[in-house]
Amino acid sequence: MSGCINDWRLAFQGQLHRIDEHDFALIREALAAVMTQEGVPS
Repeated sequence: MSGCINDWRLAFQGQLHRIDEHDFALIREALAAVMTQEGVPS
């Protein structure tokens, strides 16, 4: 699923200029939770 995460990262990087800090914080928390569940070190 790491390929999926990489796709999400690219999508977020492309949209960063449209995301405010609050939304970005929520996204980071969600990504961190997913990565933790998959055993990927932060």
